[in-house]
Amino acid sequence: MSPPFTHVIESEAELRDLYRMPHEGTKMKIQGNLDSHARTFIEASPFILVGTTSPDGTGDVSPKGGPPGFVVVLDDNRI
Repeated sequence: MSPPFTHVIESEAELRDLYRMPHEGTKMKIQGNLDSHARTFIEASPFILVGTTSPDGTGDVSPKGGPPGFVVVLDDNRI
């Protein structure tokens, strides 16, 4: 078993001590919903990663695959 983390970053200030703010061009890539390009990409993809988080903050990511179209875009915010 791996040893536990010796230090957990608990604030944005601590994070910024290690990593600079993202470049403005990078921040411009953030989208609040699925646009037509994202929908086309998702609907054609044979592979997806599904990430979940439990109430205690632990996370899990599971790969899922199938024929293109096995993932359906329901609306601008849900697949």
